[in-house]
Amino acid sequence: MAGPVGWIVIISEKAETSVSNIKQMQDNRAARRFPVQVPVRVKVQGSESEIVYSTRDVSHRGIFLLTEDPLPENSSIVFTMKLKSPGSPQDGVQVMCSGTIVRVEAPNGGDAGMAATIDSYRFLHANKANA
Repeated sequence: MAGPVGWIVIISEKAETSVSNIKQMQDNRAARRFPVQVPVRVKVQGSESEIVYSTRDVSHRGIFLLTEDPLPENSSIVFTMKLKSPGSPQDGVQVMCSGTIVRVEAPNGGDAGMAATIDSYRFLHANKANA
């Protein structure tokens, strides 16, 4: 008896590795990421200096910041970014977040930068956003 029509069975060690790698990548992504490029003002906790980065992507649990000069992993940071969405004021809404640098990437030919968690956040009123 013939097998089911339309089914393809792949028997390959390489295919198994690829499926395993894809599953591992999906497991590491706890939240959906959105490709959003916005400026982010970052302060390392305990410091008054501020550095401006740009995001590559944002989720409700973290951000990826583009930079050739990343902060050290486990650095605690406070950052502010302006997000625009339907129904928000024309200028968007300022969000202040606290988080931790959890990963630094410096690939050849890719986006160099750092990933940070968003541990807490609050929306800033217009008068505090410009302070």
